This record gives sequence, C-alpha cells and structure tokens, in this order.
Amino acid sequence: MPTLPQDLIVEIFLSLLVMSLMRFRCVSKVFDALVLDSDFTYVHHLRSMTRDGGTRFLMGKAEDLYAIDLNEDGNTF
Repeated sequence: MPTLPQDLIVEIFLSLLVMSLMRFRCVSKVFDALVLDSDFTYVHHLRSMTRDGGTRFLMGKAEDLYAIDLNEDGNTF
C-alpha cells in the first residue's frame, strides 16, 4: 500500500486543531511520536497563533501532553 511522504503528513498535522491531533496519537506510534515531538509542537503553536478564534497549542512532555486554548485576551476558554 502506498504511503504519504513524511513532510506531507507533517503539513497536514500542522493544520489540524489540537483535539484532532490528540485523537491521532491513538492511531499509530508514528503519529504519536510526531505529535509529541518538541519541534512539531513549537511550529504548531506558531501557526496556531495566526488562526482566527484564539490560540490553540500543545504543552507538556511525553505522555503528559495537554491541549491549551486561549482566547484573544489571553484567557483560557
């Protein structure tokens, strides 16, 4: 079965909302490792700051990963 290139998967994942990323962690070890990667979470955070409706980003280490949602005034919602 053909597979998608890793860089394409990363780009797709970078466009997803945090809750979707959390769900994808359960799909495979590769997806779990990608979502937990510190470089990925950093880039996802940077991109999420440019989206409308507040900031959504991942925070934590390894299995202790949290989804944080901030509205425009910096408060969680």
